[in-house]
Amino acid sequence: MSKRWFERYRLKDTLTERDDGQALVELALVMPFLFLVLLGAVEFSNLVYAGIEVSNSARAAVQYGAMNGGNTTDVNGMLAAAQNDSPNLGTNVAFTSGYPTVSYGCSDGSTYNATTYCRSAYVYATLSVKMQTKFSPIVQLPGFGPSFTLYGYAQELVLQ
Repeated sequence: MSKRWFERYRLKDTLTERDDGQALVELALVMPFLFLVLLGAVEFSNLVYAGIEVSNSARAAVQYGAMNGGNTTDVNGMLAAAQNDSPNLGTNVAFTSGYPTVSYGCSDGSTYNATTYCRSAYVYATLSVKMQTKFSPIVQLPGFGPSFTLYGYAQELVLQ
């Protein structure tokens, strides 16, 4: 009699402790969250990449301007250099208002004057460029708007 009781108890024990589909159920519950984390990582990496590109385009524009004597007269050439440096952004890259700018100074710290120049030092020009572009994420989040404006800034000293 005790043997039958043991067999019944063992049979009941194995029926209640089966876990054949447990991993599948857990995967089904966790998979949407893992997908959202993966999608967020992709979106964030795209945003960072676009930020790096707009910064590099500002650097390319200021280098082009520095190679042309530090003046801001060739704005179209600077813009073309910026757009060529960031092919993924294309023509979305543009100067922010008020840029590019150039300012002059003396290497010895004295005040630069357009009539007297620098008496005992050389003249340098500081060329500054600020670029901007619009970045539209793949997934629109409520409260963040349809796009972000990214800025890139570069500055270079040019000896005159």
